[in-house]
Amino acid sequence: MANHINSVKGSAIPAVSKEQFYAELRTGYFLFCSGSAAISHAIEDATKSPWSHVAMVVLLFDEWCVLEAVYPHGVTFTPIEQYVDRYEGDIVLCKRAVDGADMDQTAAIKKGISLLGRDYAVVGLVKEGLHRIFSKLPPEMNNSECYCSGLQWLMSQATPYPFPSPKGGAPTPEDEFTDPTVVPVCARLLEAAQAATA
Repeated sequence: MANHINSVKGSAIPAVSKEQFYAELRTGYFLFCSGSAAISHAIEDATKSPWSHVAMVVLLFDEWCVLEAVYPHGVTFTPIEQYVDRYEGDIVLCKRAVDGADMDQTAAIKKGISLLGRDYAVVGLVKEGLHRIFSKLPPEMNNSECYCSGLQWLMSQATPYPFPSPKGGAPTPEDEFTDPTVVPVCARLLEAAQAATA
């Protein structure tokens, strides 16, 4: 089970090389991202966590990708090297496990594929953030658009262990990272990625 952490670098999650990170990839695992861009810091500050993005790892035609909701593309597949090789931040690979066994994510992936092309929920992300700050505002319940953790929440609804919907709205990456079924596997730190390319 993953507990709240203040930073990836300061956590007990083992930091590994790029090669080791790729060796740990499995379909259905998650990438939790702790970005250094201004928008990433805004999300991290609003959610009081190190996480600004979450995506699911999928092996697609013998290529590792992530199934994610990202601006401006919406729900899409993205080559994983955009994160492992070029992401401006730290990333953590996690799995979901129940009773010590990795959870089969096939149903979640099928649900995600059915959502490909759905627009990115910029307004929904802002509304959900405001709901979390001002609880009297209604939660975001838009089912026609997705943001990153909202997509993973929707995908999880197809599994026997769906992510809960905290406070009546869609979860944040922090909510999903701290779910009892989420287990950190390893981390790829930005400073290690920068040193490898220097």
